[in-house]
Amino acid sequence: MELGEPDAGGRDGRTVKGSEFQIPVDTVVVAIGNSPNPLIPQTTPGLETAKHGNIVADAKTGRTSKKGVFAGGDIVTGRRR
Repeated sequence: MELGEPDAGGRDGRTVKGSEFQIPVDTVVVAIGNSPNPLIPQTTPGLETAKHGNIVADAKTGRTSKKGVFAGGDIVTGRRR
């Protein structure tokens, strides 16, 4: 995705053509909500979280403090608006 001018629906992002890729994984967790789930640090030993419960991850790779666990989006950066 890249930022741009909002479209008619108010969305300010659009897909970058040719940027799609696939990653083989064992598990995918779909996260929908307004804030980080407090169960994440309680149930995932070794996963570093920040002050407000966001997961600490490398900005480029999404790698977390727990081997084989990657995170991205609002759970890392916090909500934008």
